[in-house]
Amino acid sequence: MGLPVFWNGLVKFLISSMLIYFIYNQLADKGDLSEVWSSFRQNIGFGNIGLLVLCVLLMPFNFILENYKWRYLLTGMAYVSFWRSLKAILCGATLGIVTPNRLGEYGGRVLYFESRDNWKAIIATGVGNLAQLIVILSIGWIGAIYFFKHQVSLHPMLTSGSIVLGLISVILLSILYFNIDLAIDLFRRFPIPTYIKARIRKLSFLQNLEILRSYSIVALQKVLTIGLLKYVVYMTQYLLLLYFFGIQVPFWIALAGIATIYLIQTSIPLPAFMGLLARGELALIIWGYYSDMPENILGASFSLWILNLLIPSIIGLVLIYKVNILKSLGYD
Repeated sequence: MGLPVFWNGLVKFLISSMLIYFIYNQLADKGDLSEVWSSFRQNIGFGNIGLLVLCVLLMPFNFILENYKWRYLLTGMAYVSFWRSLKAILCGATLGIVTPNRLGEYGGRVLYFESRDNWKAIIATGVGNLAQLIVILSIGWIGAIYFFKHQVSLHPMLTSGSIVLGLISVILLSILYFNIDLAIDLFRRFPIPTYIKARIRKLSFLQNLEILRSYSIVALQKVLTIGLLKYVVYMTQYLLLLYFFGIQVPFWIALAGIATIYLIQTSIPLPAFMGLLARGELALIIWGYYSDMPENILGASFSLWILNLLIPSIIGLVLIYKVNILKSLGYD
C-alpha cells in the first residue's frame, strides 16, 4: 500500500468516525426520542401522512436550488456538471454537519473539483452563503419582531432597537454583497508590510479573488432570488411538519416563528455536538405557546434535521469514499 492510499484511507476513516460520533452524540441517551418516535407513529395513524410525504418530496429541491445557485456563481470560471456539483454539495453537507455554522462545507465541496479550481469553488460558496445569510437575516428580523409582538409584551424601546439593529445588519451586509469586489481593494490598502504582502499575493486564493469582479449586480440579484426560493422551501417543510405533528399554529404566526428559529440558529455559531440539542430547546421555547406536548414539538424539529441534514450527510459520506481526497486538495 502506497503512502497516498494510506493517507486517503486515514482521512476518510477520520471523517467517518467524526460523523458516526456526531450522530451517536446527538441521538444516544436522549430519553425523549422514544416519545418522539411514538408521537411520529401516532400522527401517521391520524391520517397526516400526506403532509409528511409532501415534506419529503420537497427535500431534493433544497439541493437542486443550492446546486443551481452554486453552478451559476461558477459560470465562466470553472465548469462542473450538474451531477458532479450535486455530489460536491452533498460532501459539503457531510463535513458541514460536524462543524460550527457548517464551516466544513467549504472543504467538502472542493473534493469533486480539480485542485486548480479549489479556490474558485470556495469563493463561489462564500458568495452564495452570504446571499443566503442576507435572506435569513432580512426575513428573520421581520419574523422575530412580528412573533414576539404577538406572543410577548415587549417594551417599545426594545422593539424599536431590534428594528434598527436588524435594518443596520441587513443594510451593511447588502452593501458588502453588492460591492463584494471591494474585498480586493481593501486588501491592497490594508497596512501590511510590503514584503509580507508580496508573499501573500502569490497565493492562489488572492489571485482567484479577481473572480469577485466578474459578478454583476444582476447576477447577484439572481443569486439572492434563488436563496429566497430555497428559504421558502425550508419554511414550507417546517410548516408541514408542525401540522403533521398536530401543532396548530396560526399560519402567519407559524411563519414568523420559523423565521425566528432560523435567525437564532444562524446568529449563534454553536459547536456541532450541541446542534440538535439547541434546535430542540429553541423549538420548545417558540412553539411552547401552542402545544403542551414537547414530544410533538421535538418531533417536528428532529424530523426536519433528519431530512435536510442527517440523510444528505450520510449520502455525502458514501460519495467521499469514492474520491481521491489528496488529489482533490493538490497533494497527490
